[in-house]
Amino acid sequence: MMNSLLKKLLLIFSIITLFCSLLLFSCKDPVEPIYNPKPSTVIRLDSIGVHPSILFNKNGIDNLKKAIADKKEPFYSAWVNLKTYCDGYLSYLPQPYTGSVTDDFYSMTLLPASISRNMALAYQLSGNVAYAEKSIGIMKSFSVVSAGKDVIDNAYSLKIARATFPFVCAYDLLINSGHIDNETMNLIQLWFRQIEAKVKTGEKEWDDNDYFDRQYFNNHLVSHTMSLLGVGIALDDSVLIQYAVDSKECPRDVKELIPGMILMDGDRDCLRVTDKPKQDGEIMDRYRHITADGRGLQYSTLVLHLFAPIALICKHRGWDLFQYKAPTGEWLKLSYDFYSDFWRTKDPSIKGGYYGPHDQESARLNATDDWIGVFDIALGQYPESKPLQDVVASYNRPVQHMNLLGFTAFFANPLAN
Repeated sequence: MMNSLLKKLLLIFSIITLFCSLLLFSCKDPVEPIYNPKPSTVIRLDSIGVHPSILFNKNGIDNLKKAIADKKEPFYSAWVNLKTYCDGYLSYLPQPYTGSVTDDFYSMTLLPASISRNMALAYQLSGNVAYAEKSIGIMKSFSVVSAGKDVIDNAYSLKIARATFPFVCAYDLLINSGHIDNETMNLIQLWFRQIEAKVKTGEKEWDDNDYFDRQYFNNHLVSHTMSLLGVGIALDDSVLIQYAVDSKECPRDVKELIPGMILMDGDRDCLRVTDKPKQDGEIMDRYRHITADGRGLQYSTLVLHLFAPIALICKHRGWDLFQYKAPTGEWLKLSYDFYSDFWRTKDPSIKGGYYGPHDQESARLNATDDWIGVFDIALGQYPESKPLQDVVASYNRPVQHMNLLGFTAFFANPLAN
């Protein structure tokens, strides 16, 4: 009788265990990847109060000045181009946009922001006060009409982030120059706080909307973090810096972006598209090849542009993000190496054919603008990379310029042979 009772109890226990296992399995999504990982280790940046430290730091500026004085290439020719650019804009009169059309805001903000940043760098490299004064004057004109006023639509945080970022870089380059008076500094800082608030609003909108059809780590999210980290650095706000780098509160902090935006063989694609084979280092925005009629290479390279200043900031503040490898293997070098071959060969059909042949992808690779210059940033960090050496050798380095980053040849390594 005891044995019979024991058998019944064991049978009941087995049934309950099986039921719980089936229930647990049914609750799991068999295809939904686990996004938003929160590692237990915390990354913190140091050197609060040290400027410049966004695109360049003091050591980098000093090395550039020496390379220019020695007429070392591509730095000397890039300096000649920067000086010519800035001299041509010394009489420029900015017209800050105060309307509500997002495309107009973007186009009428990014150019003066780039001029301001270029002027600030030219001042650092030459000591010519006229460049500093022009840069500050442009920033002041925007801060006067923007600070404390609702002149930007919250819905377009991507364009707010990208269009204003060069202004943040200009301020970082000039904050310790002694040429920004207190009134102007207060206005600029108030304006930057407005940018922070609006980018955070857009960040929350994406989070609340399940990242708009599960675009979990696309270029919009990278631009948000780039902007917030830059503002935090410019304002020496340790709380905002930590928020952007590694925090539970930030929906997409820097540490999460690395494993999220970089795909590895076996990872899921963006869930908006059918899963396709991929190679280590591809960028999540490759899905735009399917959803944006052949613009996968364009958007993937855009992510590399947006993340480059994030990585530079982190390195200048004590965390060499260029050498950081996520626990699952994601590494920036993988991405730069992978995409460099497309820009060198101008052929979207290489490396498995996901991107081509396709007329739109080919047109992007062969366009006359200067996106290819981002690989100078990468080569400056990975000098032994053969793919990066080859792509950089394929273009005219001193002329490459983009409004987000300026003349990209300056990001090469002045100490390299």
